[in-house]
Formats: sequence, structure tokens, C-alpha cells
Amino acid sequence: MEKLDINIALDIVSRVGEDSFKALGGMLLASKFYHYLASHPIVLNNVSLQPFLADASLINEDSIYRPFFRLCLDSLNPTAAYLESIRLAAKLGRAEDALRLLYSSGNSPPQAWFSRALLEVCLGFYQESIATIDSFISSIGSFRQADAIGSTVFKHIMQIGPVKIRSHANTWHYGDIPTCFATRCRIDRRCRQCFLYWFSVMYLLLC
Repeated sequence: MEKLDINIALDIVSRVGEDSFKALGGMLLASKFYHYLASHPIVLNNVSLQPFLADASLINEDSIYRPFFRLCLDSLNPTAAYLESIRLAAKLGRAEDALRLLYSSGNSPPQAWFSRALLEVCLGFYQESIATIDSFISSIGSFRQADAIGSTVFKHIMQIGPVKIRSHANTWHYGDIPTCFATRCRIDRRCRQCFLYWFSVMYLLLC
């Protein structure tokens, strides 16, 4: 591979990491050239971080995977940006920094899109959060799937280990409290009208 054009070589290595970053492990331990390819920002920007989505605790500071995850974050990998935003908000109480990171990384993965609405409402940006969550649900196309994505975000929060800092008690604002929960909805049985409300309440309880 050393004789290939560098752009072709990077494209090949990027394809190797499409399913999981663990496929790059051998290259990282091989020659300097292969290490250079496997750790190149072009490769790390696109590498699949599925193992981190399966167990978000792997991104914590005490994890052996943290240095590699940091390289992916520095390479603007969108999944890394999403997971780091959750860690900043839930574990360190830095929701403002988390929201800025989400704004910089777009709507991928879909958990990032939901998280942006969640942090917006918790930081007092109610109108922005409603616009974000409406566009999120419309894009996903199914409320049930959107609700499942929200639940996945909270699974990641629990895996990372939230610290009950209670830093949003004075900023959380929900302008139009849903009325549907007075008759049928509750925190574990949500509808499209109230699910962001209930998720934000859960966030306040956990973080």
C-alpha cells in the first residue's frame, strides 16, 4: 500500500473502518505508515464508532479507549461529537459547551438532533427547542422511532454516569405545558405532544 497514491490509500483505510473502528486496530499497531493512515483525520472523521454507541461508558476519562476517542473527536467525527456532548452535559454540568458542540456537528447521528432539542429546552431556549424537535420528528418520520431515539440518548447518559449537579433548575422553561398527561400520558407512556416535556423532566431529575 506504500506505493499507492496517499488519497487512494486513505480511501481504502476509510472503507476498512466503515463497520467498526476496531477493524483499524491492526494498522495502528503496525508500521508508522499504517499507523499514519489509520489515525489520519480523514479516516477518523468517517470511522464507525458503533462500539461506543453500544456502551457509551467507553468514552469516559478512565477508559482505555479515551485517547482514541479523543482523536476521533478532534477529527470532527459526528458520533464522537454527539457522545462527548452528552458527557459534557450529564457528567460535567457543561450543557452550554455541549450544545455548542452539537450545533457544530449537524444532525448526525439522529441522537445528536434529539439531544440538541433536549439541551435547548433545559437551557431556556424553548422556542428553538420546539422548532428542533418538530423538524427532528418530521425527518425521522415516525413518532415511535423518534421516541426510541430519545430513549437511546438516556441509555447513553446512564452508561456515562450522570452527576446530579442540578445546573438547569433556573434555566429550564417549558412554555406550553402539555395537557395530554392529565388524562392519559405519563413519563413512561408519552405521545408526540408531550415526549420532549417528559424527557426534559427526566434530564432534570438525572442531571
